[in-house]
Amino acid sequence: MKVYRRLNIGTAKPPLEKRRQIPYHLIDVVEPGESFSVASFLELSEAAIKDILSRDKPVIAVGGTALYIKSMLYGLFEGPGADEKIREELKERIKTEGLAQLYAQLQKIDPDAANRISAMIRDA
Repeated sequence: MKVYRRLNIGTAKPPLEKRRQIPYHLIDVVEPGESFSVASFLELSEAAIKDILSRDKPVIAVGGTALYIKSMLYGLFEGPGADEKIREELKERIKTEGLAQLYAQLQKIDPDAANRISAMIRDA
């Protein structure tokens, strides 16, 4: 959440005076309405790490979720990225057919994935 501008409450961002003393990276880099993914994080973090190392400074990674830290250390899994066209089609189907219908289809196609989805979503 530290990547989002103006989201200062509840994000544990270091205060500005502390950030003036010690350089921090990837704080306030996107607007709250912008999409931000692990891939975006990796791109920005790799650039920051190169910059830090070019100045012969140590890199200290703190905060974030386990997903972000793991992706930084081990990379992302190989697979397709998000497909906005498919996402929009599914949102439209939810409006017209209902979430329960899509969930029933998922149960037929991939019962293991369906079982991992929250009961709250299944029962919607």
